[in-house]
Amino acid sequence: MWRCFVETAHCTAPNKTLLYSYWKKGSNELISVLTYIHNHRLYDYLGQSAVWTITNNHDAGGVYDHSRDSLSKQLIDTICAVTHRPKPDYYTITEQNEIPGQVAYTAKTMKIVAQFNLALRGSAILTLGVFDEKEHMIETIFERKRFEKGMHRFEANFNAEAYGAGKFSIRLMDTERVLQEKKVVAVE
Repeated sequence: MWRCFVETAHCTAPNKTLLYSYWKKGSNELISVLTYIHNHRLYDYLGQSAVWTITNNHDAGGVYDHSRDSLSKQLIDTICAVTHRPKPDYYTITEQNEIPGQVAYTAKTMKIVAQFNLALRGSAILTLGVFDEKEHMIETIFERKRFEKGMHRFEANFNAEAYGAGKFSIRLMDTERVLQEKKVVAVE
Protein backbone atom coordinates (compact mmCIF):
# COMPACT_ATOMS: atom_id res chain seq x y z
CA MET A 1 0.00 0.00 0.00
CA TRP A 2 1.17 3.52 -0.78
CA ARG A 3 1.46 5.71 2.28
CA CYS A 4 4.21 8.15 1.33
CA PHE A 5 1.96 10.68 -0.35
CA VAL A 6 4.22 13.68 -0.49
CA GLU A 7 6.85 11.99 -2.62
CA THR A 8 7.16 13.53 -6.04
CA ALA A 9 6.25 11.55 -9.14
CA HIS A 10 9.81 11.13 -10.38
CA CYS A 11 10.79 9.30 -7.18
CA THR A 12 10.86 5.54 -6.95
CA ALA A 13 8.13 3.38 -5.50
CA PRO A 14 8.76 2.86 -1.76
CA ASN A 15 10.05 -0.38 -0.29
CA LYS A 16 7.68 -2.31 1.97
CA THR A 17 9.82 -1.68 5.08
CA LEU A 18 10.35 2.04 4.47
CA LEU A 19 10.04 4.23 7.56
CA TYR A 20 8.38 7.61 7.14
CA SER A 21 9.13 10.98 8.65
CA TYR A 22 7.74 14.46 8.13
CA TRP A 23 10.04 17.03 6.63
CA LYS A 24 7.83 20.11 6.51
CA LYS A 25 4.21 21.20 6.61
CA GLY A 26 2.37 21.10 3.31
CA SER A 27 0.25 23.82 1.74
CA ASN A 28 -3.39 24.24 2.69
CA GLU A 29 -4.32 22.61 -0.65
CA LEU A 30 -2.16 19.58 0.10
CA ILE A 31 -3.52 19.29 3.63
CA SER A 32 -7.11 19.38 2.30
CA VAL A 33 -6.37 16.65 -0.25
CA LEU A 34 -4.53 14.52 2.33
CA THR A 35 -7.47 14.88 4.71
CA TYR A 36 -9.83 13.63 1.99
CA ILE A 37 -7.47 10.72 1.27
CA HIS A 38 -7.28 9.83 4.96
CA ASN A 39 -11.05 10.08 5.53
CA HIS A 40 -11.74 7.78 2.54
CA ARG A 41 -8.76 5.49 3.17
CA LEU A 42 -7.35 6.01 -0.31
CA TYR A 43 -3.89 4.66 0.52
CA ASP A 44 -3.23 3.49 -3.01
CA TYR A 45 -2.49 4.81 -6.48
CA LEU A 46 -5.67 6.93 -6.55
CA GLY A 47 -4.59 8.83 -3.44
CA GLN A 48 -1.03 9.14 -4.71
CA SER A 49 -2.26 10.56 -8.02
CA ALA A 50 -4.30 13.13 -6.12
CA VAL A 51 -1.23 14.29 -4.22
CA TRP A 52 0.75 14.62 -7.44
CA THR A 53 -1.80 17.17 -8.67
CA ILE A 54 -0.48 19.41 -5.87
CA THR A 55 3.21 18.44 -5.61
CA ASN A 56 3.92 17.94 -9.32
CA ASN A 57 1.11 19.97 -10.91
CA HIS A 58 -0.36 16.88 -12.60
CA ASP A 59 -3.72 17.19 -14.33
CA ALA A 60 -6.75 16.40 -12.15
CA GLY A 61 -8.10 14.21 -14.95
CA GLY A 62 -5.39 11.68 -14.08
CA VAL A 63 -6.94 11.09 -10.64
CA TYR A 64 -9.32 8.46 -11.89
CA ASP A 65 -10.05 4.81 -11.22
CA HIS A 66 -12.79 3.40 -13.45
CA SER A 67 -13.78 0.84 -10.82
CA ARG A 68 -14.34 3.70 -8.33
CA ASP A 69 -15.94 6.20 -10.70
CA SER A 70 -18.04 8.10 -8.15
CA LEU A 71 -15.29 8.27 -5.52
CA SER A 72 -12.77 9.39 -8.16
CA LYS A 73 -15.05 12.21 -9.27
CA GLN A 74 -15.62 13.34 -5.68
CA LEU A 75 -11.85 13.42 -5.14
CA ILE A 76 -11.38 15.38 -8.38
CA ASP A 77 -14.08 17.82 -7.24
CA THR A 78 -12.18 18.31 -3.98
CA ILE A 79 -8.90 18.92 -5.82
CA CYS A 80 -10.53 21.41 -8.20
CA ALA A 81 -12.26 23.22 -5.31
CA VAL A 82 -9.06 23.71 -3.28
CA THR A 83 -6.79 24.51 -6.24
CA HIS A 84 -9.36 26.56 -8.22
CA ARG A 85 -8.60 24.49 -11.32
CA PRO A 86 -11.34 23.70 -13.83
CA LYS A 87 -12.90 20.25 -13.77
CA PRO A 88 -11.45 17.98 -16.45
CA ASP A 89 -13.41 17.18 -19.63
CA TYR A 90 -12.11 13.61 -19.65
CA TYR A 91 -10.10 11.21 -17.50
CA THR A 92 -6.78 9.54 -18.24
CA ILE A 93 -5.46 6.28 -16.89
CA THR A 94 -1.68 6.15 -16.94
CA GLU A 95 0.79 3.34 -16.50
CA GLN A 96 1.16 2.40 -12.83
CA ASN A 97 4.34 1.10 -11.27
CA GLU A 98 4.37 -0.05 -7.67
CA ILE A 99 7.59 -2.11 -7.92
CA PRO A 100 9.90 -1.01 -5.09
CA GLY A 101 12.96 0.88 -6.28
CA GLN A 102 11.61 1.67 -9.75
CA VAL A 103 10.27 4.99 -11.00
CA ALA A 104 6.75 5.34 -9.59
CA TYR A 105 5.17 7.42 -12.34
CA THR A 106 5.36 7.60 -16.10
CA ALA A 107 3.03 9.85 -18.04
CA LYS A 108 2.23 7.17 -20.64
CA THR A 109 -1.52 7.26 -21.33
CA MET A 110 -3.06 3.79 -21.28
CA LYS A 111 -6.76 4.67 -21.51
CA ILE A 112 -8.93 7.73 -21.85
CA VAL A 113 -12.45 7.83 -20.44
CA ALA A 114 -14.89 10.47 -21.69
CA GLN A 115 -18.50 10.76 -20.63
CA PHE A 116 -21.36 12.45 -22.46
CA ASN A 117 -24.84 13.38 -21.24
CA LEU A 118 -27.53 14.03 -23.83
CA ALA A 119 -31.24 14.78 -23.59
CA LEU A 120 -33.09 13.56 -26.67
CA ARG A 121 -36.39 15.25 -27.57
CA GLY A 122 -37.28 12.30 -29.76
CA SER A 123 -35.74 9.06 -30.95
CA ALA A 124 -32.41 9.34 -32.75
CA ILE A 125 -29.79 7.21 -34.43
CA LEU A 126 -26.41 7.93 -32.83
CA THR A 127 -22.76 7.06 -33.29
CA LEU A 128 -19.99 7.43 -30.70
CA GLY A 129 -16.44 7.11 -31.99
CA VAL A 130 -12.81 8.16 -31.63
CA PHE A 131 -11.15 10.07 -34.46
CA ASP A 132 -7.48 10.66 -35.15
CA GLU A 133 -5.93 13.91 -36.36
CA LYS A 134 -6.64 12.93 -39.99
CA GLU A 135 -10.37 12.70 -39.17
CA HIS A 136 -10.48 8.90 -39.51
CA MET A 137 -12.66 6.99 -37.03
CA ILE A 138 -10.15 4.66 -35.39
CA GLU A 139 -12.40 3.21 -32.68
CA THR A 140 -16.14 2.75 -32.67
CA ILE A 141 -17.92 2.71 -29.32
CA PHE A 142 -21.25 2.19 -31.05
CA GLU A 143 -22.43 3.00 -34.56
CA ARG A 144 -25.88 3.89 -35.91
CA LYS A 145 -27.66 2.76 -32.76
CA ARG A 146 -31.23 3.90 -32.04
CA PHE A 147 -31.99 5.69 -28.77
CA GLU A 148 -35.41 6.76 -27.58
CA LYS A 149 -36.51 10.12 -26.19
CA GLY A 150 -35.10 10.97 -22.77
CA MET A 151 -31.85 11.56 -20.89
CA HIS A 152 -28.92 9.35 -21.87
CA ARG A 153 -25.39 8.95 -20.53
CA PHE A 154 -22.70 7.59 -22.81
CA GLU A 155 -19.15 6.58 -21.98
CA ALA A 156 -16.21 6.11 -24.30
CA ASN A 157 -13.33 3.98 -23.01
CA PHE A 158 -10.58 4.64 -25.52
CA ASN A 159 -7.57 2.32 -25.55
CA ALA A 160 -5.02 5.07 -26.21
CA GLU A 161 -2.04 2.78 -25.68
CA ALA A 162 -2.85 1.02 -28.96
CA TYR A 163 -2.37 4.27 -30.94
CA GLY A 164 0.50 5.94 -29.10
CA ALA A 165 0.87 9.62 -28.36
CA GLY A 166 -1.33 12.07 -30.19
CA LYS A 167 -4.40 14.25 -30.29
CA PHE A 168 -7.79 12.61 -30.76
CA SER A 169 -11.45 13.61 -30.84
CA ILE A 170 -14.22 11.60 -29.24
CA ARG A 171 -17.48 12.48 -30.97
CA LEU A 172 -21.13 11.80 -30.28
CA MET A 173 -23.01 12.26 -33.57
CA ASP A 174 -26.44 11.83 -35.05
CA THR A 175 -26.88 11.08 -38.76
CA GLU A 176 -26.37 14.75 -39.71
CA ARG A 177 -23.93 16.42 -37.32
CA VAL A 178 -21.63 16.25 -34.31
CA LEU A 179 -23.71 16.71 -31.16
CA GLN A 180 -20.84 16.73 -28.65
CA GLU A 181 -17.08 16.45 -28.99
CA LYS A 182 -14.17 16.10 -26.57
CA LYS A 183 -10.64 16.79 -27.72
CA VAL A 184 -8.25 14.48 -25.87
CA VAL A 185 -4.48 14.01 -25.73
CA ALA A 186 -2.50 10.82 -25.17
CA VAL A 187 1.17 11.04 -24.16
CA GLU A 188 4.07 8.55 -24.15
